[in-house]
Amino acid sequence: QSSTLRAAADLVSRGATTDAIARRAFGGYKPEVLKAWSTALENLTFDVKNKILYGVFPPGDETVKKIPASSFSGLIDMLNAVPEAVVSMLLRQEGDRVKGTMRSDAHKGGDVSKIARTFGGGGHTLASGFAVEGELVQGEDGTWQVQK
Repeated sequence: QSSTLRAAADLVSRGATTDAIARRAFGGYKPEVLKAWSTALENLTFDVKNKILYGVFPPGDETVKKIPASSFSGLIDMLNAVPEAVVSMLLRQEGDRVKGTMRSDAHKGGDVSKIARTFGGGGHTLASGFAVEGELVQGEDGTWQVQK
């Protein structure tokens, strides 16, 4: 966002270093959050045809239960920074439902709200989510699917 860059420029003009700004903006994650993120990154798939990059927190993964839901936004933003991905998504099992969180950027031309509505969810063009009944299951090819 241009407002973010203007704020960072103002901080630099007042003596802040770009390193300090980056640490404050992107750092500060607790070890348990990074551990949970690593699980989703280990289960990262890029669907080249549809340009969807998605990470999965596998069912039964205890690390994801130890972090607040707000911790997912940092990871989805990191995935969304991958230029080849038009859509970035995180999937996690919560009880008998699979929750999906999606992001895109205006310059990528993706509309994640259309995908979310397909699954009964909502949101807006660049940030949406959904929850569907079912269980995350990993196929023999390593990809993840929702089974009802």
